Amino acid sequence: MSGEPACPRCGKELRRSSATSVTIRACLSCGGAFLDNTATSRLMSLLPDDTLALAEGFDQAARRDVDTAKAIACPVCSRPMNRVHVKAAGVDIDTCAAHGTFYDRRELVTVARACKRVRAPLAAGVGAAAVGAAGVAALATAPSSDASARNLDTDTVELAADVADAAIEAASEGIFDIAGEVIGGLFEALGSLSD
Repeated sequence: MSGEPACPRCGKELRRSSATSVTIRACLSCGGAFLDNTATSRLMSLLPDDTLALAEGFDQAARRDVDTAKAIACPVCSRPMNRVHVKAAGVDIDTCAAHGTFYDRRELVTVARACKRVRAPLAAGVGAAAVGAAGVAALATAPSSDASARNLDTDTVELAADVADAAIEAASEGIFDIAGEVIGGLFEALGSLSD
């Protein structure tokens, strides 16, 4: 035993693997992966190919199917994780605002690919004058005369709103610093959503 936590889905030991600047704790049995908040932020902002290849390898190596609908506990603190729907990726991920995110088999790669799709128009020069959850709410609900905001992909707004909702939920639990850090990192991952 290496001292790594157990997989919250199947109970097998999570194995630590690193690529670029991201450390993944993956289950070789069910293909699930746990990333702490810093690793998730780095992965979604950098989207390094070697890390995504590593995650795909874990997905392919998985030997058993598990019930992904049941609630799970954080592998670090054992508190119940919150289920967050990432609409742009079409998946539900399990989060602990204090420690990180557990991605079931294929979810990590699916969310990363959705992030790449969402960022593509932003990288091509489609910016939005919005910062933080209030800016996302304004983009999602108000008509705009700004052409760049009007052309903002719906998936971008929906993914940012999902992230904002998760951070607001975490903040309501009294975890303000971590929620701010998670929001900051994920908005950075979405191309900063600002000019």
